[in-house]
Amino acid sequence: SNGASNKINTVSISDTYRVKVTNEYGCAQSDTIKITIKAAPLVNLGPDIAACVGEKLELLANTNAEKFKWNTSDTTTSIKIYASGLYKLDAQNGNGCQSSDEVLVNFYDKPIVELKPEYPVCGKNPLSLDAQNAGSTYLWTSTTGSFSSTDKVVSISKDGIYYLKVTNAFGCSSKDTIKANKTDFAVVAEFLATSSIKAGDTIHMVNLSYPGKFTSKWDFGDGIVSDEVDPSHVYFISGTVLATLTVSNGICSDTKTKSLNLRLRKEKAVKDTVKKSIFETQVLYPNPSEGRFLLEATLSEQNKMYVEFYSLAGKLIESRELAPSKNHHIVFEQPEIPNGMYFVRMTVKEESKFFKVIILK
Repeated sequence: SNGASNKINTVSISDTYRVKVTNEYGCAQSDTIKITIKAAPLVNLGPDIAACVGEKLELLANTNAEKFKWNTSDTTTSIKIYASGLYKLDAQNGNGCQSSDEVLVNFYDKPIVELKPEYPVCGKNPLSLDAQNAGSTYLWTSTTGSFSSTDKVVSISKDGIYYLKVTNAFGCSSKDTIKANKTDFAVVAEFLATSSIKAGDTIHMVNLSYPGKFTSKWDFGDGIVSDEVDPSHVYFISGTVLATLTVSNGICSDTKTKSLNLRLRKEKAVKDTVKKSIFETQVLYPNPSEGRFLLEATLSEQNKMYVEFYSLAGKLIESRELAPSKNHHIVFEQPEIPNGMYFVRMTVKEESKFFKVIILK
């Protein structure tokens, strides 16, 4: 007896318990019961688990029980986990007592790191590498001395092996390794364009990129793009725009951007300012040359033509004024100038045409 007077008595200690029941008439009956409290197995699967896809995960019963039943239908003391979910264990000891526990397991994806095995380091232009996976943490290291960075995007200018580790918000990590190699196939983007024009005028882009063959991608800054080598473009907006040229030879690439100032045209409607070119045909040959080349141009009407020969730095090397004619022919003789990229400008009235000239001896 524990002195309780309730209809239902809860006990937690092994002992002999006697109960006496008296009805409303004063009549009483007694009974005695011996209760033995047996210990239940201790089952602890631990706290909920966050794991990364691909990790090996095993749940252990961690109990002194003798019989096990998982909600996966396994009856072993441990199970291997391959998928997210709620896992529950019912355990029974030799006394026939049972206990249970459950644990929530979540598998999270690892970040995807997909750098190429090798990258060229092109001339003086540093190689830019982007780890992607925004919101993660990054660790770049290398065999090139003390190089280390925690930035998402890094610039590399030296040969070597570079290592990247990306860790996402769930603590899952991926690694990658790349090799950076110096290359002699560097390409340099350069172009000429009038920096200040009136809206509605045609602007001629002169591609002075070098060396060798390359593809060109132009972004005129007004939503229009082109893959021509030397495109012409008409702006119908005013203000400042950024014209960008990107060239690539399949191994290396380079980008050049220039600011253009577009002024409103007040004297005429924009649609009236686009005129037909006075140049019907123009050709320069041979190109490349050893310093001797010919320039021919056919005009739509008889006019003077001014011809200027410039270095890539903009230094005037030679200029000529040709008498009025519809068909102009001029021979340039420059045997002493060094190898490199040059350009020729032909001007008739207010219109100009440009040629890239390559001297290669």
